Amino acid sequence: MFKELTLSIVIPVYNEENHVKACLQAIAAQTAAPDEVILVDNNSTDRTLAIARQFKFVKIIHEPVQGLIAARNAGFNQARSDLVARIDADAAIAPDWVERVKKDFLNPQVAAITGPAMTRTVRSDWLPRSRLWSVIYFWWTEAEFGIPILWGANMVLRRSAWLKVRGDVCLDDMFVHEDQDLSFLLAGANKKVMRDNRLLMATSDKSYHEWVKFSEYVCRRWQTRRYHTARQTVVNSPLRLGLMRRLRRLTLIILILPIGIIFLGASILPAILDFVLPAAPQPANLPD
Repeated sequence: MFKELTLSIVIPVYNEENHVKACLQAIAAQTAAPDEVILVDNNSTDRTLAIARQFKFVKIIHEPVQGLIAARNAGFNQARSDLVARIDADAAIAPDWVERVKKDFLNPQVAAITGPAMTRTVRSDWLPRSRLWSVIYFWWTEAEFGIPILWGANMVLRRSAWLKVRGDVCLDDMFVHEDQDLSFLLAGANKKVMRDNRLLMATSDKSYHEWVKFSEYVCRRWQTRRYHTARQTVVNSPLRLGLMRRLRRLTLIILILPIGIIFLGASILPAILDFVLPAAPQPANLPD
């Protein structure tokens, strides 16, 4: 008799009082409920935990070592389901997200899946949310790294795949991107990663529209690639993308990147103007 796969959702949190309620409400509204929801408190000092305790299905654990990787590892190691997901606290998964995850994993060859995000196209809301930035991320990173890539805010692994690679994950948040590090390790272990473009979520997209965060992000992806190149993690992996597949992704990026640059410029222009232009004069206080 067929046994349905169980699913644990892990949410690392650090001072997420402005986002965690919407995140948990989206989980509560699923067409098929997850089997376990683990919120990993990474030393929050705001109302994050008080809000999370309002949701009876949430299991709260604490990770004293500061950092996303430490919090993720604690949640993954605590999870007991067949499938282990990680989402961000500022992510709201689509109503059919859990149902779609379990359907994707009916393929026994799939070890991990990932999906895109609906984000603001520019910093303000004068354009509707789109998949633009996540599409650029997937195409660019896969063309550059030559392997299938996970996006940490929207990813699910078989627990067996996690147990296979967890001893090799880098523990330094400031050196690697945890999702890209995991992608390299899965490819090196011949574990198939699948992208489902209908596995949607929405996110606050902080790393795309703040220049300092974006520059740090680019630097860390370069370090992640160098780290695994030096370790030769995927040299013998049959899952490495062929030259033509990488060139197709690169061609698409060349075609779409000017649009992204225009939107990025529109996003950071207000911050540049605030820095360059003098502050607007304030009216004098007039007597009543």
